Amino acid sequence: MKALALYSLKRNAEALESVSDSIRLFPDNPNSHCLQGDILVEMNENTKALDALNETIVLRPDDASYYNNIGFVLNNLGRFEEARNRLTTAIELDPSPAPYCHRGYANFKLGHYQEALADYNRALELDPDYQCAINRKEELVQTMKGQL
Repeated sequence: MKALALYSLKRNAEALESVSDSIRLFPDNPNSHCLQGDILVEMNENTKALDALNETIVLRPDDASYYNNIGFVLNNLGRFEEARNRLTTAIELDPSPAPYCHRGYANFKLGHYQEALADYNRALELDPDYQCAINRKEELVQTMKGQL
């Protein structure tokens, strides 16, 4: 897909145009909507990205990766409770490190430190080298130490 190639080259405006053309031709392809969302995130257009990503779960409601992406964007938008709910759905569908890490961040921002720690630890149980969880857990530990 041309849009994916352009996106990988960081030619985001061109990639967005290409994927938008693809969506006009094939509106029922959730992967195109997901790519559109990813491109928009890279362009710091999180509200538009959320719209694109919400379309993915309408088209394929059983795909954990789409819920994970939505949760990530909701975190970017500061909508942490909504993010936590979407990420919980992702975990229920496919418990993998990414949604645990992203839900941990939502819990952290909500002040639910023990839940955040449990999420980061679970992500690291699944993948001990998962950098997101390593970094976020360290941030959480430093925050918790500062409150003692």
